[in-house]
Amino acid sequence: MASQSYDETIKDDGGKGGTLVATPRRVESCVRAVVHGETKEFSDDEQKFLALADEWLDSQCGRSRIDFSHPAHLQIIGMGTAAIPFLLNEIRERSGHWFEAIRSIVGSSPVTPDMRGDFEAVTNAWLKWGAQNGYGATQNRKRDLDAGETA
Repeated sequence: MASQSYDETIKDDGGKGGTLVATPRRVESCVRAVVHGETKEFSDDEQKFLALADEWLDSQCGRSRIDFSHPAHLQIIGMGTAAIPFLLNEIRERSGHWFEAIRSIVGSSPVTPDMRGDFEAVTNAWLKWGAQNGYGATQNRKRDLDAGETA
């Protein structure tokens, strides 16, 4: 999505002091996030997500409680629906620590009370929800390539 900015010029209105005219100018936006305390620019949402996910997961190592208020986790939630395919992939491939983030974005949960505490059932409920809502074939190309897959 592009941000909006304007070029300002003075239009001559016949000696009456001129009129300020603001002309919209398209400015290409980039995807930004604060990662490890520094503002970084990324080529796309996936790269942003990966950097934030790595920071958040690294920050959770050795902790007895998960910090869902960590800035990286909150920025992922702030990505809104753009983060859903990446979250589903993380749920599928690595961890269920993403249930809180996806639930916060979606605003509901496919998890029924009888599933609580059953990691596999909760994981499957979210993956089924993803498939039913058009996110069935999500995958993380960068991680696949990092693991040695050729494009």
